[in-house]
Amino acid sequence: MDSVTHVELAIKLLSLSKEESTNPLAIASLFPQIDRKPPTLHRLYAHSAFKARNITDLGLRFFFNGNFSEIEKTSFDYQRFLEDKPRFEGYLEKITPQNSYQYCNSDLEVGIMEFVSHLYLDTYNQPTQAFMPFSIQCCGQWKLWEKIGDFRLQLYTTNAIDELRGELFANKLWKDNKSFTSAVIIEAMLIQTCKSSQGAIALTMVDKAMQHLAISNDDRKEVSRACDFFTEFEALLFKLHLKVLGNESSIKTA
Repeated sequence: MDSVTHVELAIKLLSLSKEESTNPLAIASLFPQIDRKPPTLHRLYAHSAFKARNITDLGLRFFFNGNFSEIEKTSFDYQRFLEDKPRFEGYLEKITPQNSYQYCNSDLEVGIMEFVSHLYLDTYNQPTQAFMPFSIQCCGQWKLWEKIGDFRLQLYTTNAIDELRGELFANKLWKDNKSFTSAVIIEAMLIQTCKSSQGAIALTMVDKAMQHLAISNDDRKEVSRACDFFTEFEALLFKLHLKVLGNESSIKTA
């Protein structure tokens, strides 16, 4: 998906997790894009759940008055944030024009939620190795792609993406007063991403990722409820792709 859609999903997730007061954290939904340069790294370095904690922490400190060691300042991640700072700040200005947010460690989990949302939504654009380096298998919306074929030129060079985004985030799905913790949302998105591997990645990979992220959650009922929500979200996004790309008549009912 395009960057605007990533950011708008991130803001919606903040609302679901009752974290609207930290709207600037939506910028973390773009942090995986530090691997856009060099082009040979794009989606092959930072687009992993196992990179989410470290990159998110560094990125949030970078934009919200954090301190850095000299070693951190020489790192690839820091240098890429520095290089793309104007681009990130352009999106941040749109998210929160009067920004006075100060980053604190207790907000890291929410930032990780935003980072993971990028990996989850990217499964609609291309196959992604969201669990590298522990699994080389790809996640993706294979059934959707079988229906819409070579869709990217039409979706991203016409107003189709704007139409899709507008209908997606205006849908009543977001208006039913659903509420989840950020930990539950993270785990649910990882589960849904894992499931999109067509069985190539075992669900135990989600447990490994959660442990690596140092996020604990024992409420299985809430995770199941969140997965149901994202399943509904995915069905909506599937239908909207078909609609805006002129393939609505090809929707098959169960």
